[in-house]
Amino acid sequence: MNFDIRLYAQHNYDNSQTIYLNNTRQMDAGAAAKVAFGWGDHNFIVGGDFDGKWGSGDIDDYSNISTKASLRYSFTTRMIDAKVGADYTFVKIVNASDKEKFNYIFPYAKFHLNLGDGAFVPLLEVNSELA
Repeated sequence: MNFDIRLYAQHNYDNSQTIYLNNTRQMDAGAAAKVAFGWGDHNFIVGGDFDGKWGSGDIDDYSNISTKASLRYSFTTRMIDAKVGADYTFVKIVNASDKEKFNYIFPYAKFHLNLGDGAFVPLLEVNSELA
């Protein structure tokens, strides 16, 4: 069993005295956790992420919250390295005039085929990550 836990926080303060905004601050915070179980050539990975942004001062009516849950199953043999799964993402955006909620499900698949000599190694990957 392996695990990964990450936490972060950031505070931004803008005192630039623009025409539209005065005394704006933003707090960002997040956490991520992942647990992996393995047996033989098989692995099972469960993960979760939270990311939040909250405004204060002149932007105190703004917030953006994103949560993600992911599941992965992988197996590895001499010729095949494969991983499949899905990510569920929930996003909530709040501002002065509107509140929006979004739900997404993203598939994940990665297939790596090693034919033995290394001359031609096909790879197929489908995921929801932005490069």
